[in-house]
Amino acid sequence: MNPINPVLMRGNIQEPLQGLARLAWDQAATLCNPQHGCANYHRTWSLVRLISLDGALPGASAFFIEEIARRIKGGAKRILISGSADTGLLAVVVQAMQRAGQLAQIVIVDRCKTPLLQCRDYAGVLGLSVELHNGDIRELEIDPVDVVIAHSFLLFFPEPDRQQVINAWARVTRPGATVLLFSSISPDEHTHPMRLDRQSIPGRAASLASAAMGRGWQEGEREEIETDVARFWNESTSIAKTPHTTVQNLRRGLELAGFRVLQVTPPVPESSTNGPLGVNATLTDNRAELIAVRI
Repeated sequence: MNPINPVLMRGNIQEPLQGLARLAWDQAATLCNPQHGCANYHRTWSLVRLISLDGALPGASAFFIEEIARRIKGGAKRILISGSADTGLLAVVVQAMQRAGQLAQIVIVDRCKTPLLQCRDYAGVLGLSVELHNGDIRELEIDPVDVVIAHSFLLFFPEPDRQQVINAWARVTRPGATVLLFSSISPDEHTHPMRLDRQSIPGRAASLASAAMGRGWQEGEREEIETDVARFWNESTSIAKTPHTTVQNLRRGLELAGFRVLQVTPPVPESSTNGPLGVNATLTDNRAELIAVRI
């Protein structure tokens, strides 16, 4: 059994999200590669989580925590977070380890330095050792892992890049390893998974900026916050690349890479006035929880 970490098992494991959001706000412009076009996304996402989403964990956190804890109890030693956005997925794995009552080695890969720096700092607060890799998941070379988790990750990739990502998961996993995936699901490959209420964005961005004034941001930053958060929300629909992810093409891609799909949650229509990105949005179908096992 892995050693017990006192902070992890008995202490406060909550993300220090205000400080982490401030870190990303201040440093993303320098840390993010300009060629990737991700600086505004990484600069604002933790701030959106902090204020518009009340610091909530990523969607499907209960699914991830339960399934990761089950696999740690079953002997999983290495867990790969494929694309981190910020510290949300790391917090999910930490909660899973707490539930399981033992540690696993956490491996995080992201092509951007900003979320990796946030994860390093959060892990440091907890006294955890994490293995960080800055680079393209498709080029990752690491010791084999027992679990891969990915949240809203494949939609960033068009084909054939998306299949290459799944192939990379197969390459770095042991036989019997598990992929836990949460992904937007479209009714077909040509329908965007989200409809955004763009008229609500200016007001929501102004409200977020006002709330930030009481959370460590200064009055002189108000206009910049409004502008950058509004840009983040307006550009959010451009993230999803075609062909859009469907149950069918996710299953096909995983099976081609040598995985057996065990579970895909049935699509349940979802609508929200405070959608997954903290702004009014309607999902055209649902976001699926998927479990697959490496053959």
